[in-house]
Amino acid sequence: MKRFIVTIPVLYVLSIAPSVFANGTGDTGGANPTDIQLTNPLSGNVNDVPSLLNKIIQYLQIIAVPLLTIAIIMGAFQMLTAGGDEAKFKKGKKTITYAAIGAAVIMAASGIILIIKQFLGATS
Repeated sequence: MKRFIVTIPVLYVLSIAPSVFANGTGDTGGANPTDIQLTNPLSGNVNDVPSLLNKIIQYLQIIAVPLLTIAIIMGAFQMLTAGGDEAKFKKGKKTITYAAIGAAVIMAASGIILIIKQFLGATS
């Protein structure tokens, strides 16, 4: 059954591939190939790798805040519902500890990149 579930998407992709690559005629719609301009799909001024890394870290920080909140709430719930079971209480405590470590790493990410830039002598 698992093999069937994997086989169907693979066959679908392979059946679409010839139609995707069929338009390889070189037709640019009347435009000179050197006149085609590609716009930057990222908002802002992302023109090099360090600015791309900064943009990625910004988005990860935005995503991390709700995830860390959920992790801390889950850990607290595990501790509250332990009912005297030491193993469940320790599991909840570990969850909160790992969430705190993750928060520290996420907050330090931008600073770590700045330290590496200064150490390597990067100007931008």
